[in-house]
Amino acid sequence: THYPKNPFCAICQRAKMQRKPCRRNQVIKGEPPTEFGQSVTMDHVVANSERSLGITGDSCALIIGDKATGWVDGFPLPDKSSGSAQAALREFAGTIPLVRAWTDCSAELCHALDALKVVHDRATPYKPQTNGKAERLVRLMMEGTRTLLLQAGLPAGFWPYALRCYSVLHNITAIPPATKSTWEVRFKAPFHGPLIPFGSAVHFKPNKIAALEMGKSEPDTGPGVFFGYKLMPGGAFRG
Repeated sequence: THYPKNPFCAICQRAKMQRKPCRRNQVIKGEPPTEFGQSVTMDHVVANSERSLGITGDSCALIIGDKATGWVDGFPLPDKSSGSAQAALREFAGTIPLVRAWTDCSAELCHALDALKVVHDRATPYKPQTNGKAERLVRLMMEGTRTLLLQAGLPAGFWPYALRCYSVLHNITAIPPATKSTWEVRFKAPFHGPLIPFGSAVHFKPNKIAALEMGKSEPDTGPGVFFGYKLMPGGAFRG
């Protein structure tokens, strides 16, 4: 056998073939995005066992990141279907139309983006290295989710709540060397809500239905555990 590989040898070409290296592309395709929604990337995280299911019944999540603002969000989903992906994308974008998206070419995301009429750039199938930005976002969000669960002392089944909470906490935090959070970059103002650690013991005012079961002499608030923030479609927070 030839060592190193002889590029003119047919046996070497067949027995020692390697994939094309995924080097960083130095060519900028068009102008870089400047506004939220102009270019996004996304990828699924799938629970491969019953033990990985969330207590809400969710079996997967869709992680979506915006390239212009750095905004990233994770959405627990009941299944890996086109309908669930469309719902997550609408929740992510709100009233702002998405223009262009980059995915790993999964059938569910292809159908969802086609239905929403979003220009779709596709990575090479079965080659996750060509979808590196989305892979890094998935790692970021899952590491953050696991960290919140560990710090709160909660079982892994609470991951749907931890994922949603970490999405907010990550977006409202300015990560050096940046001086502004992605929340401030996107909404042009700092986050105005309270900063509450995930899993903290809190006292809250129950809704009207739950309040009917409380005694007249009981306090207006009751004990609870903080599981995250309630956001409007598009990520807006109203308190």
